[in-house]
Amino acid sequence: MRFVIHRFSVAAVALAAALVPRLAAAETYRLQLLQNPSGASDAVTSTLDQQGVVTGRAWTGTRWVPVLWTQGVPQVLPLPDGHTVDTVRRSEQNGYTVSAQGDRGFSMVWRPDGSSVQLSSWNGGDENCACQGFDVDPQGRVMGRIPKDGLEQAAVWTDPTLPPTLLPTDVAVAESAVYRTSANGWMSGWRQWPETGGIKMLVWKDGLLVPTPELDALGYPSINAINANGTAVGGYLDPSRGSLAMLWKPGQVLPLPALAHTVCTATALNNLDVAVGNCTGIGVIWRNGQVTSLTKLLDTKARAAGWMISYPTAINDSGAIVVQAQSRNDPQNRVFQAVLKPTAARASRP
Repeated sequence: MRFVIHRFSVAAVALAAALVPRLAAAETYRLQLLQNPSGASDAVTSTLDQQGVVTGRAWTGTRWVPVLWTQGVPQVLPLPDGHTVDTVRRSEQNGYTVSAQGDRGFSMVWRPDGSSVQLSSWNGGDENCACQGFDVDPQGRVMGRIPKDGLEQAAVWTDPTLPPTLLPTDVAVAESAVYRTSANGWMSGWRQWPETGGIKMLVWKDGLLVPTPELDALGYPSINAINANGTAVGGYLDPSRGSLAMLWKPGQVLPLPALAHTVCTATALNNLDVAVGNCTGIGVIWRNGQVTSLTKLLDTKARAAGWMISYPTAINDSGAIVVQAQSRNDPQNRVFQAVLKPTAARASRP
């Protein structure tokens, strides 16, 4: 059996894990490694839906292909010859999947019935849209960007076979994109500052722009995920403390605590507002206002095998988390893609 692996330094991950203090008894997780698709040598994971299906992409030696993992077993999605994928994401419910290829402006959508279609251009039909679909919601609406009037602009496809609708921004002329979405009409993205070329975070609800002055006041803010409650997570740069993780709600920014001697960013959250992310390479979870190393929450079997957890990319409402895992006992220094599954249900908020 082959598994999804990356190569990183065991010593670096072990050093990071050693910074984490011992914690009181808490919920534990069992570790499930993701199998590598046949012929693939590498993979990257991105999303985890409410049914536990993991989405990502795998390297075949000539191109990246979209992959779904169910109970750790991979299924490669059909992709036209000559194309690759740079991003792949799946809706949290109902089984819609979208991919984007940046250099070719090519995006595919896979429907729950297994059929697939190229994302539509302004003219409709099968011509290359020169667009990118970055995310898809449970209704099958695709979020991304498409060229219009000489600029890449944030757009929504309510039907992948029909031309998209542009989303409003707060300036008349700027490059923009929407790249994260969830249920209930929440979306997040960005636009460039025309004056400096810097990036400003944007949030929309039901297609309307949500004012975010509290984000504008931060240094280099980023939003990495948004949920059905309109809560988002990401990070920002503090002049004195470095990179800090944050949780955003309309009108307020809540800094998230860091592990000792680390800098952090939050990468994902579920609809219970439980967030996961990284603190200097250590995979962490934020819950009930506390930050905890995921390595410290592994069950007895996983700890005995020397597993260390880093770089979570997704968490669903059941508490399952997509991560990278590496064993201190592995002489080949391999990093595996994996899922952490909670040993007991927990529904508390951070």
